[in-house]
Amino acid sequence: MRPTKILLTLTLSLISLLTISCSSSGPKGPEPGTPAFYWQGAKETFAAKDYMKTLDNLDRAAKDAELGPKAAAWALIVDAGLIRGYNDMADEFEMGARANRNNPGSFRKQTSDYRRLARPLSLQMAERYMAFQKTKDEQIALAFPFPAGTASESPLQEKIAKGLMPQASELEDTLRAALSRGLVLTASDAAGLGEDAAKAAESFKAGDVKVPRATFAQAMGRAFVNAAELFGPKKLDEPDRARFFAENAKEALKGAPDSKAMKTLNEKIEKILKDTKK
Repeated sequence: MRPTKILLTLTLSLISLLTISCSSSGPKGPEPGTPAFYWQGAKETFAAKDYMKTLDNLDRAAKDAELGPKAAAWALIVDAGLIRGYNDMADEFEMGARANRNNPGSFRKQTSDYRRLARPLSLQMAERYMAFQKTKDEQIALAFPFPAGTASESPLQEKIAKGLMPQASELEDTLRAALSRGLVLTASDAAGLGEDAAKAAESFKAGDVKVPRATFAQAMGRAFVNAAELFGPKKLDEPDRARFFAENAKEALKGAPDSKAMKTLNEKIEKILKDTKK
């Protein structure tokens, strides 16, 4: 073998050994299949706005004693945010059906589709909240990045409400924006900042946000009102479930500071309870 060829072979072998050495000594991620692996996966899918996969990852991560409470709180926020987003879209299309007298059918179909998507998420949220109530933590950790999105409603949603049907690609973007908005507003509420998304986003930059248990419960109470309305007589018309969510909302909102918004919310709850008695 020629000297130059021998030198080239040795050089390539040395490079290969160095590459293997560097890769083996670098930082390793969580072991696949472990709760920490799924927790990391939830962060990645949440950033990518793949919210259903995020919920799946959080359910798997919740099996860990340390990650469990954080995963449970995060999953409740995701459920509630998605329900709000689907409800908002359904309501816009319901208004659009009334505005567009020439073609109300296509608007009604979208209304029905979005409410059907919100239904299983509501039942899932109820199950998670029942489990949450069995915990005793006085401080609830919101250990997740603040959702990407804006608290402002998409301009296309306003057009839908006026009876203008968007193109398929526009509809997909509008739904994505509505779901992100639902998560932004729910996370802001859970952090005790109402709908002040800008202030909430700033508070999340410092790391895990911790809130009193009552603050988190009251945010979930408001989410339960959304679910109760979903099952109301003019929507899914499931009175038993409407009543269940209204009763749990009333309980969760006990001790909430008096305000005009709180008064309106309590009036909604009492109306739902009254309607479901009939």
